Order: sequence, then C-alpha cells, then structure tokens
Amino acid sequence: MFLSITGDMDLLILVEDDGLGIPPEEREAVFKRFFRLKDRRTTAVPGIGLGLTGVKALLVAMKGEIILENREGGGTRFIARIPPLQPH
Repeated sequence: MFLSITGDMDLLILVEDDGLGIPPEEREAVFKRFFRLKDRRTTAVPGIGLGLTGVKALLVAMKGEIILENREGGGTRFIARIPPLQPH
C-alpha cells in the first residue's frame, strides 16, 4: 500500500482532549523518551512515554512540527503540521 498526498498547502492534524492539561513546566519534556507526567491522577494511565517522541521524530523527518497548546478550561491540543512533499 502506498499513500501519496500532494498539493501546495500544509497538512494539519489536530488532536485534542478534555483531560487535565499539561503544566507549562512539563510541556517540552512530554516529547522526551520515557517521560510521564508527574501528576498522581495519571499513574493509572497505561504507557511508557514513547508516543509523542516518535510522533515528533517523524514530523521533524518530514520537515514538519508539532505544537502543544493547553485548552482553556482544561485539556490539551496537539497540532501536527506537515508541509507539502517535494517531488523527487
């Protein structure tokens, strides 16, 4: 299977939740390997802290970026931006 996305505009992918949000002092750390939020309410959430690390690495390899925003009233929003792919 092969997927090809072409065009002149960036591809934006928005993922958001209505959870606790991410404290400002931990925003950069969430993209580091094996990082888990230190909030005691999140210890029951499964995971080993690799998901966002992989997403960011893939986006950087595609010359894109990931933006993290806390939502007003709680929750988090991630915006992944992928620029148009250049033909070979």
